[in-house]
Amino acid sequence: MAWRGTPCANWCHWGDDRCTRSDCFGCGRCVELAAIKQAKALIPALPQRASVAADHPALVYSGYYHKYVTDDHATFHREWSTWVSKFDTFGLAARENPGVALRFVTNAQRATAALEYTNMCETACPGRPRCEYRFICHCECAVRTFVDGILVHDFESENRAQWDKGDVTVEVLPFAPSPAPERVVEVVLPWCASITFRGIELHSEASAPAPRVCADTPPPRRVYAAIGDSITHGWCGNVTYPTELARWNGWEPRNLGIQGLALMGARYGREMGSAILKSGADFATVMIGINDCGKTDPSMFRLGLAGLIDTVRAAKPELPLAIITPTYGNGCNMRHLRDATVDEVEPRLATDRHLVLIKGQALLAAAFLLREPAGNPHPSIAGSNELAANLNAELGFGRLGFDVLGCAGGVFSLRLKGLTASGEFAVFGGPATERDGGERMGSAIKGEALKALGGRCKQRSLMLTPQRQQLGRADDRGGAKVEAAAAGACDASAFQVVDLSTCVTSRVGSAKVVDATAFTLAPLL
Repeated sequence: MAWRGTPCANWCHWGDDRCTRSDCFGCGRCVELAAIKQAKALIPALPQRASVAADHPALVYSGYYHKYVTDDHATFHREWSTWVSKFDTFGLAARENPGVALRFVTNAQRATAALEYTNMCETACPGRPRCEYRFICHCECAVRTFVDGILVHDFESENRAQWDKGDVTVEVLPFAPSPAPERVVEVVLPWCASITFRGIELHSEASAPAPRVCADTPPPRRVYAAIGDSITHGWCGNVTYPTELARWNGWEPRNLGIQGLALMGARYGREMGSAILKSGADFATVMIGINDCGKTDPSMFRLGLAGLIDTVRAAKPELPLAIITPTYGNGCNMRHLRDATVDEVEPRLATDRHLVLIKGQALLAAAFLLREPAGNPHPSIAGSNELAANLNAELGFGRLGFDVLGCAGGVFSLRLKGLTASGEFAVFGGPATERDGGERMGSAIKGEALKALGGRCKQRSLMLTPQRQQLGRADDRGGAKVEAAAAGACDASAFQVVDLSTCVTSRVGSAKVVDATAFTLAPLL
């Protein structure tokens, strides 16, 4: 972990009580804690207290696969199959519940949540008990809190490098002067920790109205189920892509991804299809394959995929389902598994109008993968953000829209929408496939492409290999018409749009993909 301030002697940041030691003076974590303590000292006395039990009807839980609630605790797990729960590694992972959320509305000036970590969680140690990728792969241990939809940073919690097994109290609603307005609080569980809710405590000044939780009926949301392996589970980012997609689009996430999961034949596929059905999903995505590479014969992988799709279709013929080809493998060539995915899914598209195929390799540029060990298929923290943003666009839910008005003489005629009003944009062109006929690859914005943008948006990636770039400016309504040079013949070229004010990117368009929602899930919802 990287800390502000001087390095910590004797691992001071692994235990906050160690900040009293003389050799921890100046440790970045200890400096932060001192500042937090000073800020909290300015909060007036809050003698009014109200305890809210875990089963209070005003506490709304969402995003879970299985839920067990009593008056003193709420627990969750994702054991959607007996073979998931019988393996130690799967069983531990199935008790981590990324995206599960607790929501409540209160007039309190401040609120805390009582949590129990049922296993120790270290930010530098995912994959307990073996700690794969120690100090390489980030492990999200702290809950995230949103107040009225805005992420509230709790540095005291977020910067803890180790969460011991046992009880802990965290602030979930920062202090507000009296009279405090009713505020909507949402506490979201991390992907890398197993946590039980023990209840909420409300705090207010003596002169303030009595603190209470208020009746709340959140609007119904579509349920989005995502099944996959460690990449879907959350390795190695701060937030999982299912959680981000759900938050951006107003869905309820059901993350069924579990580290180590593989599609090893028809039986496993049927189990995964059943999990999607049991989750209550309104629609689902499937992204799997990194653990099959080099282990599962492509023919068996294809049988597994067929079993998954057929199981879903037997019960819900019109459930929107997106199959994403594998991204990267553990140092092995994923081409055979990608081809097996395409061979199974593409023939179905003609008769199954609720099935979508997305090419996964372009969603993650190699520069956004972890660099150690060699061939690591997991995204970095920045890579997790890119995966979510790119997948959101390819599913048809991105903000930037386009229409291909035509393509002739190696020039695309495009109508763009959703851009920043009067802001600059760029259109990048590249090949629709790689030279060997394989899937299009993603790439970091660098070199000539970055130079053309004047250094802007270097934190983003493209879902193609750029060979052409063209700048333009939107009108005062965020629209534009542009003639953009293709990277060769029209039917062999692709393009992508970048809003240079926000660095938001579009999905990839081509002579076949003629608008931002063609062949995506968006029109099916």
